Amino acid sequence: MRTNSDIDSLSPQQLNGYYLTLYGETADDVAYVDSTGFLPTGRNDFAQGGCFGAAAALPHLGTTMSIISNDVQSEKAIEMASAAPCVTPNGVKLAGLAELELAFIDVYDDPSISDQFKKAFESDVFACWDDLERENAAASARAKVTVFNRHKKLLENHAERYGLIESKISEDDEFKEYLRNTVTELDQSWNDIDTNPANSG
Repeated sequence: MRTNSDIDSLSPQQLNGYYLTLYGETADDVAYVDSTGFLPTGRNDFAQGGCFGAAAALPHLGTTMSIISNDVQSEKAIEMASAAPCVTPNGVKLAGLAELELAFIDVYDDPSISDQFKKAFESDVFACWDDLERENAAASARAKVTVFNRHKKLLENHAERYGLIESKISEDDEFKEYLRNTVTELDQSWNDIDTNPANSG
C-alpha cells in the first residue's frame, strides 16, 4: 500500500508494476476506471487479482468463528443435558448454571415471597455454585474437543494461511514503514485539530 504522494512519485513503469502487484491490473486500466467510473469491456472481474485477490480468497475469520462458536454452544448443550444435576441441601435440583440463575431470578422477582425466604433460598441454591461451575467448564472443554475434531481440517487450513500472512507482514519492511507513516499522519492530524484556534470554544 502506498499514499497518494508515494504513487505520484512513481515512474510509469513503477506505477504499472505497483498496480499489477496490487490488483493484477495495468496502470492504464486502473486510470481508465478511475477517470470514467466504468470497467474495461468484458472485465467484470476487474481488480480481483494480485495481492488484493489473494487476500479476498482467504476464509473470513468472522465466518469461521461464527461456525465454530455456534457448533461449540450446541455441543455444550448436549454435554450439559447428560450431566448429573446438583441437588441443594434443601432438595432443589439444578441442572446447570443457567438453571440456577433462572431459579434465583424467579424467587427474587416474586414480590409475594418474603425477604427472609429469599435470603435462605439464595444460601441454599448457591451451595451448588462451585459444583455447577466445574461441570460447566468440563462440558465446555469436552465440546471444544469434539468441535475441533469435527472441523480439524478447516481450522488447520485457517491457522496455516493466516499464520503465513502474519509471518509475511512481520518481514515486510515496506508495509511496516507504510503503517508507521500512516499512524504518524493520523497523530499529526489530531494535533492539528487540537491546536487550531478555530476549534477552541
